Amino acid sequence: MRTGSLLWTAVMAIAVPSTFLVTGCGDDSPVGGSGGSSDGGNDTGGGGNGNGGTTTVGGAGGEGGVGGGGVANDSCESPAALTIGLMEAVQVQGTVEGATDNTSTFCITALEPAVDVFYELNVVETCKIDMVLEGIGAGFDGVLTLRSDTCEIDGTTPAPQCVNASTGPAESLTTTLDSGTYYIVVTDVGEGSTFSLDISCTPTDCGDFILDPDEECDFGTGADDVPNDGCTDMCGLEPSDPIDTQCGAAIAGAALNINAGTTFVSGSTINGESNENGSCQLLPVAPHLYSKENVIKVRPSISGTMTLTLGEDLNGDAYCGPDPLLEPTFPYQPGCYDRTLYVRTECGSELPADEVACAESAVSWWDVETLTFPVIADTDYFIFADGWLDYTLRGDQSDIGIYDLKIEL
Repeated sequence: MRTGSLLWTAVMAIAVPSTFLVTGCGDDSPVGGSGGSSDGGNDTGGGGNGNGGTTTVGGAGGEGGVGGGGVANDSCESPAALTIGLMEAVQVQGTVEGATDNTSTFCITALEPAVDVFYELNVVETCKIDMVLEGIGAGFDGVLTLRSDTCEIDGTTPAPQCVNASTGPAESLTTTLDSGTYYIVVTDVGEGSTFSLDISCTPTDCGDFILDPDEECDFGTGADDVPNDGCTDMCGLEPSDPIDTQCGAAIAGAALNINAGTTFVSGSTINGESNENGSCQLLPVAPHLYSKENVIKVRPSISGTMTLTLGEDLNGDAYCGPDPLLEPTFPYQPGCYDRTLYVRTECGSELPADEVACAESAVSWWDVETLTFPVIADTDYFIFADGWLDYTLRGDQSDIGIYDLKIEL
């Protein structure tokens, strides 16, 4: 997936009341409180006193800053508590120094060394949450994970939102959260220690490119709205041709004849259907869902080689930008999302023998997908213009959008 194929953007500039300036919640400030115990070798660490120290970066309640033997919010059993309300912001300065590896998430490979710390976030009322994680000093390579319902992960736990798009110290995540309790995991897969985590809570609105609970889609309004992107100016779905979205209709419908040369097929997966997955995609694990896709039945007029390109506009410009190593900035164009492209000889079948080819870029979530495969004249092929995986808590827009499928024979 977009390893972190979530929407991410910078935190808005919001005045931060002093009551929401947090420096590790008494457990992971690299400075620690003044006047406390000098014992830095136990699990809670030295520094800090009963009144939280005498400085603004002091520890709380005697736990203080990081000691030599660990960090207080190193596990789900002891997350640091944060609370945020509408039009408020929280700033955290923390550290993973002394932390251990207590969790796993899908956007970190098993081979990456990782240490993590945990936060419990209490959201007072529904709002758009922006999170920005940045390393302080050299070596920090952050990963940002958001969980709901429970901090622990097991076979029945809802899948987390996870962002690990950057190879540098900064990661960001934007989503809409209802009032309730959520869990944030800050992970370092590098060799750093300290970090900052900025969180803001602002009103939701149609046109902000964030999918809210009462919206079917949100790809901007007014001047930002792209014609025929599948989403109206009122954040509702536009009508869709069913032959583009369902296997049954595609099988019954006429095939698109493909002659030698180049053919373009344009459409939108925003209001498509979830038929199946390609072999290069993840299997859905509840509440993971198959992404919405369009199904295009084509029939080549000659035998030869067919090449498919998904992720460029009609001029050949990549929707997410030309550099697969340069992450696009939010808000993304409706054609900039995490795509997957695969071809089958039978629609509605997931048998390996029926799959011709499958493409999912290993470089970046925003990279253009291409497939090249042999075809036989007058044979039907089903092309799936798909998204990587609908993997967030409520479903987001990271795997849907408009497309211009380029077919070369």
